[in-house]
Amino acid sequence: MQAPNVWGVSLVTSTAMVPGTVLVADLRSAAVVHLRQVPTVETSRGGYQEFKHNVSLFRAEERLALAIVRPSALCLITN
Repeated sequence: MQAPNVWGVSLVTSTAMVPGTVLVADLRSAAVVHLRQVPTVETSRGGYQEFKHNVSLFRAEERLALAIVRPSALCLITN
């Protein structure tokens, strides 16, 4: 399935935006993602209950920070 687009520009819908509002962004020049913590995967040692119920616990975590370095590359359009 192909992502929706208008004139070749990809569209992303979000419930966080007010209806009738559009954010146009050149994210390659507007934003930078900083890695705060490398991805890690951890498992629990478990105990009797985990072993008895055949349960394994895993946690995957990564910490990122988004910085807007060029606000002029973002444009908010409302009707």
